[in-house]
Amino acid sequence: MKRYYLTALLLWAILSVAYSQDSFTKSETLRVIDKVNAYWQQNNPKHGRSFWDNAAYHTGNMEVYFLTGNENYLRYTEEWAKHNEWKGAKSNNKNEWKYSYGETDEYVLFGDYQICFQNYADLYMLSPDPKKIARAREVMEYQMSTDRNDYWWWSDGLYMVMPVMTKLYKITGNDLYLKKLHEYLMYSDSIMYDSEAALYYRDARYVYPKHQTVNGKKDFWARGVGWVFAGFAKVLKDLPQSAVHRSAYVKRFQDMAKAIAASQQPGGYWTRSMLDPTFAPGPETSGTAFFTYGFLWGINNGLLDKETYGPVALKGWEYLVNTALQENGRIGYVQPIGDRAIPGQVIDANSTANFGVGAFLLAACEMVRYAPESPVLQNVYARHTFSLNGSWRAIVDPFDNGFYDYRLKENPNGFFKNQKMRDKSDLVEYNFDTAQQLMVPGDWNTQNDKLFFYEGSVWYKKDFMYNKKADTRVYLYFGAVNYLANVYLNGEKVGVHEGGFTPFYFDVTDKLREGDNFVVLRVNNERKPEGVPTVNSDWWNYGGITRDVLLVETPEVSVDDYLVQLPKGKYNEITGYVKLSKPVPGVKIQIRIPELKITQTLTTDEQGKAAFACKAKPQLWSPENPKLYAVEVRNGSEVLEDKIGFRQIETKGKSLLLNGKQTFLRGISIHEEAPYRQGRVYSKEESLLLLNWAKELGCNFVRLAHYPHNEHMVRAAEEMGLMVWSEIPVYWTIHWDNPDTYHNASAQLNDMMERDKNRCSVIIWSVANETPHSDARDNFLARLAKQVRNKDNTRLLSMAMEVTGTKNNISQVKDYMSEYVDIISFNNYLGWYGGTPEDCKTRQWDIPYDKPFFISEFGGGALQGLHGDKTERWTEEYQEELYKNTLDMYNRVDGFAGTSPWILMDFRSTRRQLNGIQDFFNRKGVISERGVRKKAFYVLQDFYRSKKAEYEQNSKK
Repeated sequence: MKRYYLTALLLWAILSVAYSQDSFTKSETLRVIDKVNAYWQQNNPKHGRSFWDNAAYHTGNMEVYFLTGNENYLRYTEEWAKHNEWKGAKSNNKNEWKYSYGETDEYVLFGDYQICFQNYADLYMLSPDPKKIARAREVMEYQMSTDRNDYWWWSDGLYMVMPVMTKLYKITGNDLYLKKLHEYLMYSDSIMYDSEAALYYRDARYVYPKHQTVNGKKDFWARGVGWVFAGFAKVLKDLPQSAVHRSAYVKRFQDMAKAIAASQQPGGYWTRSMLDPTFAPGPETSGTAFFTYGFLWGINNGLLDKETYGPVALKGWEYLVNTALQENGRIGYVQPIGDRAIPGQVIDANSTANFGVGAFLLAACEMVRYAPESPVLQNVYARHTFSLNGSWRAIVDPFDNGFYDYRLKENPNGFFKNQKMRDKSDLVEYNFDTAQQLMVPGDWNTQNDKLFFYEGSVWYKKDFMYNKKADTRVYLYFGAVNYLANVYLNGEKVGVHEGGFTPFYFDVTDKLREGDNFVVLRVNNERKPEGVPTVNSDWWNYGGITRDVLLVETPEVSVDDYLVQLPKGKYNEITGYVKLSKPVPGVKIQIRIPELKITQTLTTDEQGKAAFACKAKPQLWSPENPKLYAVEVRNGSEVLEDKIGFRQIETKGKSLLLNGKQTFLRGISIHEEAPYRQGRVYSKEESLLLLNWAKELGCNFVRLAHYPHNEHMVRAAEEMGLMVWSEIPVYWTIHWDNPDTYHNASAQLNDMMERDKNRCSVIIWSVANETPHSDARDNFLARLAKQVRNKDNTRLLSMAMEVTGTKNNISQVKDYMSEYVDIISFNNYLGWYGGTPEDCKTRQWDIPYDKPFFISEFGGGALQGLHGDKTERWTEEYQEELYKNTLDMYNRVDGFAGTSPWILMDFRSTRRQLNGIQDFFNRKGVISERGVRKKAFYVLQDFYRSKKAEYEQNSKK
């Protein structure tokens, strides 16, 4: 997720601002879901009974689990089900079972108790166990054995029980469930369906004209109609296409959609009495949420026209996130339990209920499925750009005086306004024109000695000229800013981005002026416990605008994204897609790979996207033959040129295979730190310098730790034939239970994968480094792993794990995440953090997985030029001995598929304070920060030379 939001997208911070429909992205909606659900569950830890209100919440919670895979949410419903013994009403005496209204245990046949069976059936389908649905089957099959058909005598019951019937049919294949569903529905229709209005009364008591509003109108209760509309959506979701009555249910659903849409209020909500807004005026959330869910589900599943109902659904969602959603995650404006619209009943921001939250979650899940992905601007450097690199003015602001007023509220006249004194009596307490200058890209720590340790806010300002062009969109692009960036153009807020290592951009077409312009950033690099990375890390917290700043020009409708690759497991086909910046159908897009004689003309669909597949047999990219093909994507006059390689990477048992051949990863870990000058690497030249050192070592692989490196680094590695491990900064111990922390990590993962998805050199996506086991950690990382799997099946998934423990001189690696990864990677510092290099000679290993293992880190510190006995720490000789013994140790273990020792070059770290040795450097590099090789460099070089020869020899057998 790109955590940049237009002003309107600060959902829970600025509730009075209108929500931009263009900003309903999947990632932001997922953040809303977790905020709402976390608030509810934390404030309602007790399980509660199996009555309808609790069960209705759980139908929403289960949908959230199906969407997100968050095990915490699954456990919450599982524990509720177990607490209620997988039952609704608990009487076992069938002679006393009732189905009129009642809340005691004999009301077994009452739908308000039967709704719990929806959740039990869902839990059964996740992990089949007959006891989960034994009571559901007993109750429903008894009910179906009677000759009664009047069980659903109130509208709520259609939501409560119709989906139970389709779910149990899905599990058992018993047609009687569908037959009885229809019979019961026909009875419901006969007593409370108004065919003229295409809506349902709450029950027979409210049928017009027997009952009417004070204004003489039909009184359709919004929540009651919402139960039915949402109930049909859930039924159609599980109902087979071949079901006898499916077409009739689709028609009913569509007729209701038309009627419901007509009564939506300008504020996006529905009033309690749908056709008489003045009878009980004002918003109501539960009915609105059920309607929004139904509309979105219908659009997402092709049963409702997007052009007709999309605006209705988005207005409903706008109400839900701007009005119903409160700052703390509470869902307000929910009418209390009842059965009708009640004039004068107070419903406000504090009015909440479990069933209202459940309805909100259902709508939110469908909104995720409906919403666009966060925008992507693929291959920025191939586009028409205007650089804003160079000298910027900078004001250091440790107390954020330029952002907040003295009441700690965001100041509308902050430094971003770039105010000037108009005359000598004006009071303006800052002046960019006389402020210090900092170079961009660059960090402030190494440009000004006074800022070496500084963590806080710095304001950057750049003046530039721009000549506006017709039919052109202009984006303000940042390669990276560490860590939090508030961006302003010509005194107006453009957006916010969190995360220090991934690109982001904003459409500034309408904010640019002809001629003089200025851009201002508030950059804050304070470490925060909920951040990614968190407070504690082992690298320098460089602050500033650390990568390129560009104005990017595109046509009004441009190609913003594309993918060109070999599909998994195939060598004779190239597939991919092209996506436009707007959902424009019928646009002709041309894909060309001249060397392979491929030219394909594609036509975009309603989403502005076009997929392609063509037969081809390209030369395969490898370290020995880093073949790249010129690829051209043409959209009218817009032409994007790229160089793309094709390869296959996979594992088979304990072997790692590149293009079908067993491969050993001769790697080294690299931090994005510049040799000689220090500070962040941002240029292609410095990237090449580091990578050439890796090649000199004999590497065919680099681990780019512990965050996404700049795009120049990844592209240069590809050109040089270096395979790449790319990683996000989920490092050590972070806030595993914090939804914002998770979505921050998820956003950085998404952005890393989006930027580099066409880079064949990237063979491993890594989701974490050295994270201690806990249930919360496992859930957090499992969700990230699933995100990778859903997005990309052509690369390997891993993470740098830790040694679990050592007993009787046998070290074991056993981690819950091992079931998710393709290659077992772990860090181990035997001989440095515990033991001596001599211990490596006898250490044995237990790695109980039929997967290749990879040593993502090992090593020890040495001050270049410090010499002594091989048992003396910090000497080159100690590091040399440690490398020899460690490499010999792992080389004896079955399944050893490679390593990336820690680390290529000494780098800055505030944790490393030993005077005269470390001096704020981590000294584990095999090369010093001045580029001098240490003795361990040559040990690793020799080892890689022998491994290369070994694998070349094996390939000839």
